[in-house]
Amino acid sequence: MVKDYKHGGLKAADFESMIGVLKMNWVKAYLTQPNSIWFHIPKCIFQNVGGLEFLLRCDFEITKLPIKLSDFHKQILLYWKMMFTHNFTPHSSTLWNNRTILINRKTLFKQEWYDKNILYVKDLMDENGSLLQFNSFVEKFNLRCSYKEFNQISRAIPLPLKFMIKNVLTNPNVTVKLPDLKIGELKFGERKCNNKILGSVFKEKLFYDIKKPTKIKITDNQVTLTKTFCSYLKWPISPKVKEIQFKLINNIYPAAETLRKRFNFEVNPCVFCMTENETIEHLFFSCSVTMGFWKDVYRWLKIGINNSLFNKFQVIIYMDGLSKKVSKMVNIIFIMGKYHIHKNKWNNSKPNINCFKNEIKNYIASLKVLSEDNQSISELYETMSESLAP
Repeated sequence: MVKDYKHGGLKAADFESMIGVLKMNWVKAYLTQPNSIWFHIPKCIFQNVGGLEFLLRCDFEITKLPIKLSDFHKQILLYWKMMFTHNFTPHSSTLWNNRTILINRKTLFKQEWYDKNILYVKDLMDENGSLLQFNSFVEKFNLRCSYKEFNQISRAIPLPLKFMIKNVLTNPNVTVKLPDLKIGELKFGERKCNNKILGSVFKEKLFYDIKKPTKIKITDNQVTLTKTFCSYLKWPISPKVKEIQFKLINNIYPAAETLRKRFNFEVNPCVFCMTENETIEHLFFSCSVTMGFWKDVYRWLKIGINNSLFNKFQVIIYMDGLSKKVSKMVNIIFIMGKYHIHKNKWNNSKPNINCFKNEIKNYIASLKVLSEDNQSISELYETMSESLAP
């Protein structure tokens, strides 16, 4: 449902993504105006871990932070972790708020060290990648700290991380910096990183196949596939009619066999012929009753198109290969014909060409009213009025 039209979806709103966008807008506002009175309380909270902007650049884990957070602030950090891709580089690993560097199961932050620009694990190492001695460290940064504090922090750094940093530091071209706050290729604070971009990022995280076409194999022709998924949504037909078409092209129409396979229901044979299993294909095309209905429609439309008898794909999915005006008219008639079959199925009656012609006649009359203010509808009205026999 949340997929784009061209992928077989309906671009339905996803509330989880919408909430994530609202939370990220709060972060944007905070980073833009951190001294605003509205952000006084969160500023006081996050300054205990170096401030929110610094925290967002760290590889943190919410449950291991050494501060108490409200559910709102936890959700903000959770959505940020979901959206932001933190690329791990050993030499740029921060000493603070690092989920792998723990004391008593909590990450570290020392304001006095932070003020002296001690940010990275590598700041505790010499040029060869070995940990500095206590006296050398204190002298290098002109910092007052106890040997116990220095030793506790040094021992908290995982040994594998130390070795990785040591191996990297042998390369003189290595640059150490905090990651940029970017969403893909866009900077988080710039205008281009708008709600639409943020929403699409969240949807990609929440729905792994959102950019993949529907799993139902329809056709290999990309142009026809796009027309199948998108065209009918723009046509002047009622939402109920569009709903039936959506269910058919996505193979989710509740025919009897579909209900039996998915929910193990006990079902009856086809409601029209009462002999064959009621699959989607049988109900809307190959049933003897339905086939008779489509033959009547074919004879009626023969003045508008020059084609052999309709095939299954043309009826259930989309008829391509016609001129633009005729194609639109014919496919609308097919969709309304399928809606006619749908109504008769649930009314325990059979499709009837005369009843269907009356429905089309009423539809053309409604187009006449709408055509006064819309050029596209006006052209459709003229085509249907001229092409369809009374």
